[in-house]
Amino acid sequence: MKKLKELLKRNSAFLFVVSLLLAVTLILYLTNPQSKNQANPLAQNNTQTGQNAKHQIPTPQPTLIPYPSIPTSEKIVLNGVKMDNFYYKAFSIGPIGDTLIDNSSTYKVVYYPIDKAFLISILGSPFDSVRKVAEQAFLKDLGITQADACKLSVYITTPAAYNPSEAGTNYTLSFCSK
Repeated sequence: MKKLKELLKRNSAFLFVVSLLLAVTLILYLTNPQSKNQANPLAQNNTQTGQNAKHQIPTPQPTLIPYPSIPTSEKIVLNGVKMDNFYYKAFSIGPIGDTLIDNSSTYKVVYYPIDKAFLISILGSPFDSVRKVAEQAFLKDLGITQADACKLSVYITTPAAYNPSEAGTNYTLSFCSK
């Protein structure tokens, strides 16, 4: 009986070690960049049979979005509204021209040139008071009046983590008529 228990103990230890080695090998194979860069055998030319077009899988090509040119003048015009060139004081400009204009701890203001729209994200509570502060900062950052701001595409949102009651809605500037 002792020999049987000892044999089972050795076998279970052996199986554990083999399982562990297989798991490590699989993880290394899946994370190895060379294994991902292997050519697709279906896409290779089959010179023995002369069949290459039937089995060729097209490779998707990325769609390039043209990077907008950044204006260099002190004033710029968007949607007929003359404003301060916010690119000069931008915190960052992303790969598609998305421009972080205001980076407060309770709100963010981003301009998206492809949409010609501004997004104000409210990241603090209470929603209404932070929204008013963000709207005033938006006017100051652009050097425009409330009437001019209402001519622009401006969306105000908030995540549920900060304001669950107001989340999921695109608001407009509070001083613009609806």
